[in-house]
Amino acid sequence: MSGERESQAASPPLYGEDLLQSLKSESGGLSTRTLLTLVVGGLRVRLMRSIVTMISVILAIAFLAYMGLFNLVQYNLAESIERLEAISPTPASQIADAAAAIERVDMVAAMSVDQKRGAALALDLDRVSEFENELTGLDGSISQMEGAHGNMVRALGELEGQPGVTAAELEDARARTANHREEIGTKRSRRDLLEQRIALGRWLDAPQTDDPQLVASLTSELQQIHARLLRTARTPSRLTQPQMEHVSHLLTLAESNEQSRDAAATLRGAMAQEREKRDAAEMRLMMRRAGVSVETTLAGNPMDTWLIIMALLTCTVGIANAMLMSVTERFREIGTMKCLGAQDSLVVKLFLLESAFQGTVGAGLGIVVGLLVALVSAVLQFAGYGMANFPVQQTWQVIGWSLLAGLMLAVLGAVPSALMAARMNPVDALRVEE
Repeated sequence: MSGERESQAASPPLYGEDLLQSLKSESGGLSTRTLLTLVVGGLRVRLMRSIVTMISVILAIAFLAYMGLFNLVQYNLAESIERLEAISPTPASQIADAAAAIERVDMVAAMSVDQKRGAALALDLDRVSEFENELTGLDGSISQMEGAHGNMVRALGELEGQPGVTAAELEDARARTANHREEIGTKRSRRDLLEQRIALGRWLDAPQTDDPQLVASLTSELQQIHARLLRTARTPSRLTQPQMEHVSHLLTLAESNEQSRDAAATLRGAMAQEREKRDAAEMRLMMRRAGVSVETTLAGNPMDTWLIIMALLTCTVGIANAMLMSVTERFREIGTMKCLGAQDSLVVKLFLLESAFQGTVGAGLGIVVGLLVALVSAVLQFAGYGMANFPVQQTWQVIGWSLLAGLMLAVLGAVPSALMAARMNPVDALRVEE
């Protein structure tokens, strides 16, 4: 003890830079808990500036995540279009032969009454209200035409009794009257068919007994509909969407018959190709409306890359400016810390940890915002195709890169400010007026 006292008494007192260097060399490192406490305390004191810095990170990372995910959606759509358009179509002769083979098999005759009723319901033959509305309008039209036809017949009789009427004029009047009579006959046939379908539709909705006449009418109706559908299906591109659904139901019946099973498989494959062809055309149209070229998307658009780079650079400059202002406001605090023995590495570490915290939280929120915006944009611009081609597997890669980018942006933006704070002379810092 006496030796230590003699040594302390012998050592000269230290002042200025010598005292500062001695404190720095003898001060121990702070614990991680203490560092985190200082970082959180600094963020709470400068809450508004921290929020502004974090918002800049959120916007930049949201833009990065949105561009990455939405570009992947467009790329997946372009790939789907190229793949669907590259499928070799089934030869037209093979499709026609398959439809003809199914048409030769009378599947309706082998069906039970319940199966016929189910097939009729699948073909929407129970649309009673629609048929009734058409029948009402048809009755009025027939009444008007019958009245007009009576007038034409009387006019024709008067014309035949007039002297000086040429044979050509009489023939023309008779032809007009005959044509009018045929039109009335056609409308009456349509009215009879509608009445038959209304009776059939009511029976389908509430069947009480197996009326032989209605069953025979149902059988005839199904056979006619099947024949029309199969004739149209020989050229799948002529089928409307409801017709394709009806043909699909018809093929299900044909697949249960050994004679038509292979033909049904061929025709179903041709219809699947037609659906894919229509999907490709619709997706291409949607991309064209969105101002996106399929060929450019597959080749890669460098403009998107430059947009992302400029957005990240802008974010980095914003973070650097916010951290520089934070250092300027904390001159006296930095000077006090260094006078108490804080090393330069500690000051740098405090600023970088504070910035890294802001970058991590901002990147997490930005990823959520970018993901939601990309999902909504994909649905609005490409409807169900946007959801079907959303990059679910690549989403985690985009999230990882966005999180890393947010952290790196915040840290790189804080490096100049942290180095300036570490190199600051404590005496000069304490002289600054706040």
